[in-house]
Amino acid sequence: MPVKSLIIGNDGVQADVTPNAELLVTTLATPEPTYILINLDNTAFNFFEPVGNMRFRIAGVLVKADRVVGVNGAIVTIYESKEKEGALALVEEKILWKSEVSKEQFAPPVPIHQARSGFFINAKSDDSNIHITIYGNFVPTPTESDTVLII
Repeated sequence: MPVKSLIIGNDGVQADVTPNAELLVTTLATPEPTYILINLDNTAFNFFEPVGNMRFRIAGVLVKADRVVGVNGAIVTIYESKEKEGALALVEEKILWKSEVSKEQFAPPVPIHQARSGFFINAKSDDSNIHITIYGNFVPTPTESDTVLII
């Protein structure tokens, strides 16, 4: 039985063994930015839809609260959901990032996360006028026969 492995280093280099036992070494795709303005309170805003057997790798998030955000700031959540829109899209299956953001302030840096395949990546806030940019790309989801080592 062939063994497939995927090794991802901190420098963005990916090594992959093909089913024919060929070693492929390449850099991961450059993270692409996606921007959304959250302009409604407690509403799910969809960033990414599930793509086949892929999962989304979040390389970075930039969150800024506008000057009209309330004096107590805004609680912003980026999460996995089973739904894209509607009331069920507000259900947080897994929180990827959550923080309070004060008016006219940027949120703290976000560590790299890999969302699970088959889930929507949504964001919501308890205040409007929140600017969010998520940088990332889709990567293959390992199967049970894959060996994955993230360094």
